[in-house]
Amino acid sequence: MEITVKGKNEKLAKAEAKFATNYYLNMLLKKSIVENLIVAIKFSKLSEKGLCSPEDDDDNDLPREFIIEIDNRMSKPEQLRTLAHECVHLKSFSTGELKYSKHANCMLWKRKKVYLDKIDYWDLPSEIEAFGREVGLYVRYLDHKKEMNLKFLSPSEKRK
Repeated sequence: MEITVKGKNEKLAKAEAKFATNYYLNMLLKKSIVENLIVAIKFSKLSEKGLCSPEDDDDNDLPREFIIEIDNRMSKPEQLRTLAHECVHLKSFSTGELKYSKHANCMLWKRKKVYLDKIDYWDLPSEIEAFGREVGLYVRYLDHKKEMNLKFLSPSEKRK
């Protein structure tokens, strides 16, 4: 897997963003899929907490290149939980469970059409899955980091 991190982030170290992404995706996907992923993480000011978009999505193949965007104004724990949430979406895209439809305002969830104008955001099956898994992934990540005795200093902590 290739992971790049771009953008300014005073609270979360780029090394930790890469490490956490690697951890989350290895928890969610088969090794054969993880090995072929290209993930770009971008930190910036967003109107949402985060986004995950496939970059190479076409009708014939499962996407393997993704951009995950995270709002850098959130706390470090919020950023790591949001990263877990977006990695769940990445899993769904990379396995074909979630696809954008050619029809406006529609997505495919496990091959069934979901009309975005007819369902509340909180009832979207992809969001139910992502919100349902983000906390567990985040807690397990913290346990893993503690077991490995890893510490990552953010840019603001390095200056102190």
